[in-house]
Amino acid sequence: MVGRLHFGTAGIRGEMAAGFNRINDLVIIQTTQGLLRYLKQVHKDLSTCSYVVGYDGRHNSERFALYVANVLLNGGLKVYLFAQVVATPLVSYAVKKYGAVGGVMVTASHNPKKDNGYKVFWSDAAQIINPHDMKITQAILDELEPRPENWDLSKVRQRECCVDPLQDVFDSYVKDILIIMPFLQYAVFRNLNEKASFKMTYSAIHGVGYYYVPKMLASFGFPEKNLVIVEEQVRGKAFWQIILCVCSAVIINGYFLFLL
Repeated sequence: MVGRLHFGTAGIRGEMAAGFNRINDLVIIQTTQGLLRYLKQVHKDLSTCSYVVGYDGRHNSERFALYVANVLLNGGLKVYLFAQVVATPLVSYAVKKYGAVGGVMVTASHNPKKDNGYKVFWSDAAQIINPHDMKITQAILDELEPRPENWDLSKVRQRECCVDPLQDVFDSYVKDILIIMPFLQYAVFRNLNEKASFKMTYSAIHGVGYYYVPKMLASFGFPEKNLVIVEEQVRGKAFWQIILCVCSAVIINGYFLFLL
């Protein structure tokens, strides 16, 4: 209980447990209240502003994201809250796409499974830097008492100003990649991919790729039947009981195995 988690340019990250120096519901609410307080100092009218919130597949990530969205909604912002786990770059991309004033990604990245975190992006879609981090830190300390309404998660996703951007962002992201890197249009060979007979075995290794990789391969023209997904290593397995060695690609009995 001694001290608080340090809020820096990467937001906060730590073990999920009780206490002000751990990641938990209260600390998430306090952090977001401070973030909201600072946003009110920067922007005159938050009712004209929007914010993006995403989360990974770790335990409690979705609930923490709901708390973040709830506090921001109660503060008058429109919130783009992803309906399911998402890769961190898509949160950053969504900030730019929608002209949002910032974004929060609930993730602890490569940290151990007992950890979680809170990564903050500014309106430029980049990770916050000084002086934003210092001013948010002070704003958190100025409003540590959680507002009663910020505890209620019962209807967060049903609120009028809460929008799921998942499909819109993903489709736009794929299109923009082809615009930014036009050579990919000539490397995809959809006409050949549609006729491919080989099998691809895919493992998300308990990450967020299980939704996005099949869709990406489909956009390249590969038939759905060609992809074999390791079901034991997709969502709902956040304690990561299966450990795999790190490899880029390997062919086993005619199957192309790749990990992401």
